[in-house]
Amino acid sequence: MVLIRTCIVILGLGMWLGGCMRSRPPTPTAPAPALVTFGPLPGPRVPAAETPPSTSAAQDCAGQACIRWWQDNYKAHLASASPKFTWVQEVFIRVREVTGLSFGMPSGRRPELYITEDPAVSIPALALQDGSIVLSTRALEICREVPELQKDRLAFVLAHELAHLLTSDFRHLRLFAALHAGTPGILPAEAWQLEYDADARAILTLSLSGFRPHAIVDADRNVNFFREWVQALDPQAGHGRPLPSHPTPEDRAREVLKRLRQVSNHVDVFQLGVQSYQAGASRRALEAFTQFNGVYPSREAAYNVAVSHHQLALLTYHHWQQKRPLPFHLLVSLDPETLASREGGLTHPADDFREHLDQALRFYALALDRDPTYTPAVLSLAGAYLLQGAVFQRTGPAHKAIGLLQELSQGQQSWRVLNTLGVAWWYAEPQRPEHARALLVQALDLARQTGDPLASAPVLDNLGELARQTGRPDEAAAYGQAARQVLGGDKSPAAPCRHRGRACETLGQMHVGMLPRSVPPTLPPPQYVRSVQLPASRFTVAEYDAGVQRVTDSQQGDIVYLATLEKFTGASARGIRLGDSSAKVLDIYKHPTRIVPLPQGMSLVYEDARIAFQVRAAQVVSWLLF
Repeated sequence: MVLIRTCIVILGLGMWLGGCMRSRPPTPTAPAPALVTFGPLPGPRVPAAETPPSTSAAQDCAGQACIRWWQDNYKAHLASASPKFTWVQEVFIRVREVTGLSFGMPSGRRPELYITEDPAVSIPALALQDGSIVLSTRALEICREVPELQKDRLAFVLAHELAHLLTSDFRHLRLFAALHAGTPGILPAEAWQLEYDADARAILTLSLSGFRPHAIVDADRNVNFFREWVQALDPQAGHGRPLPSHPTPEDRAREVLKRLRQVSNHVDVFQLGVQSYQAGASRRALEAFTQFNGVYPSREAAYNVAVSHHQLALLTYHHWQQKRPLPFHLLVSLDPETLASREGGLTHPADDFREHLDQALRFYALALDRDPTYTPAVLSLAGAYLLQGAVFQRTGPAHKAIGLLQELSQGQQSWRVLNTLGVAWWYAEPQRPEHARALLVQALDLARQTGDPLASAPVLDNLGELARQTGRPDEAAAYGQAARQVLGGDKSPAAPCRHRGRACETLGQMHVGMLPRSVPPTLPPPQYVRSVQLPASRFTVAEYDAGVQRVTDSQQGDIVYLATLEKFTGASARGIRLGDSSAKVLDIYKHPTRIVPLPQGMSLVYEDARIAFQVRAAQVVSWLLF
């Protein structure tokens, strides 16, 4: 067993640790939400990683509906295969992961991005019915016309197309084909509503993935990307007739601004939930996610409410019984040694445990009602069943978990699925440990194939725990040593900060616990200040030109979170900078207290130092002080 407990959790709508989800006037940073003339057609499905090929997509694919047609006729190629489109692929992955489509579509395949550099292609972006998206270099040229906003605008284009895939609504494709054949299949008004709906979902997706919607439309600065897009595609168009399949640029901008005003404050609420969850403040996270779910009742929102209840169930059980109910690492796990003290006020922990577990099961089921294929909810619901069975010493819940996981594993053989399935079989049939072990060994092989060394840590730890419980101490020690090596070797964690209010870590001359009036006068005032209202508390979010975000408890008056934004150029107290490798973080900060996987990477959380590094593609992209 790894001596430093590593907590594995996942949020349905992950984002930058440090508040990159912001709605404000454009500056040279992140990406955005909304759309314009992005016509789509039906196409092919590209196998997801770790997913066996499926023939159904190929059988349904014909002509322009098939990616092979675009490859044969317009030399479309994977964006990931060309170094010059690395930045395009990175934007696509960020947006795709927030939608949840990185786990795959019902077919078991996940969307992939293709680029066509053929100047004869007049359609800038196409969402193909099988899950592929084709993007023309003309679309990239238009996005690049304002260099500091190119990622925001590209992200919007991609988010809009992914919105069509997410809802599986392809009536706009039928209209597109019918228009070219001269026989419209659906009324323009119906097509316009489809585009408005896709724009609306794109706004939320982009905001939650750290891109700024004001790069698309901003009434104060006369920004209208829709108008720029149409004019760039057809300089003679001016304010003439739009395509029958799409509303006018002015109509779309009006709709986006309307939704933008609704989204802006709620995105701050969601972000506060994510920051609180990573900081171990599960009750505050639950409050924020519950409020967000009331406004945007999506599968992801319900999932995050469920995860918060699940974490609180684990915390209250530890407070009740003074032990971990599940010594294995699943998507939602616990580091009770450091977190139990963070959640006080438990006068009836047994009752609280049952209530939180019941609510977790309820909201996981609600997320799956909204999307039965949503992989994180399936995995975490299975984990909640295992918790229920372990605490009440019943095998029935473990068999429920197995049923869910076996159905899921038919579509995707991922290491996370097999890791959870191995643990489930141990609880269902402890007399057959070899079955559980075989599944965990297979999960370890798949985790190593991902190229992310940290992916194997929880599986190694689970193999060690299984060996320990089945009386094989030497094997348990070997797996424990391997897990420690993944997390930086046999090194002691760095010394903790001595004083909560006088933290070792600072950002922009500020530290957590400081009162805003004590901020040094040499620090310029914040550029943007917003209020975030929760049912029982209120916070103020301030962003500084130096690339620092400050979150203050408006009632207590002190700073509760500090976070880096993308343009931050400084370093942590121990020399970590944005862009440094995760290996460097592990070398300097040693073993993380817990690892929080997000759809956009993971957070390496250090309780003693009160810092959490968000890592994507093995690089630090942000950090949070708490």
